[in-house]
Amino acid sequence: MTFSGYSFRFYKLWSVIFLVLMAGCIRHDKVKMPEEKVATEGEAVAVQTAPVTSGVFHIEMRCNGRLAPLKRALPGFERPGRLTHLNISNGQYVSRGDTLAVLDNRQALLEVEQARIAVAEARTQLLDLLLTQQATSLADTVRLSPEKKENLFMKSGLKSARNTLRIRQLNYSNGFITAPFSGRVANVEVENYQFVSPGDNCCLLLDDSRWRVIFYLMESELEGISPALMLRCYPLTNPALRSKLHHQHQPGG
Repeated sequence: MTFSGYSFRFYKLWSVIFLVLMAGCIRHDKVKMPEEKVATEGEAVAVQTAPVTSGVFHIEMRCNGRLAPLKRALPGFERPGRLTHLNISNGQYVSRGDTLAVLDNRQALLEVEQARIAVAEARTQLLDLLLTQQATSLADTVRLSPEKKENLFMKSGLKSARNTLRIRQLNYSNGFITAPFSGRVANVEVENYQFVSPGDNCCLLLDDSRWRVIFYLMESELEGISPALMLRCYPLTNPALRSKLHHQHQPGG
């Protein structure tokens, strides 16, 4: 029994020593210390260098915007009437002074003729008054004082008749809608034989020879913007279509 007990304790001791040695070997295999290279004194180390030069730093900002014509107008009607001639269609190019639409001017033309007759009658009345002042014509009024001459014009009704004629002529000319500048027609809102009222628009006229770009920036981005800045614009649907725009100073802008 004594020998057996001694053998058992001896076997147990050697088992513990064996397990400890095995654990140390396994830990040594798993943990590898990093290799460090230490440059000794006087040893050359290779480095990369680059020369420092001054240049322009380009700032690029992207933002969404829209194109708008530099000039646009809404030719409209200034008196009521029935539209008899519409000479335009969407997409048509017109020149400055071209007639876009015409209203029925028969009554306006009669009013102009009536006003001319009233001027002629007032002129005759003035001549009769001048005869009482020993004047034979309208040019023979040098001897009359400005106050006397003004009184004769008022009494004859010539001054009022002339003002009425100007009003009738203006009313007649308002029956013709003309293009204020050359451009492209869009948004035609009337049709032939339609009755229009004052303030109704005839169409939208766009000057497509020059365009402006409208876009918005954050306040922090304004520092990099100057009046002479060049812009590159392209539509979102076709980025390959690009154009360059330069700032042009506008008087008062």
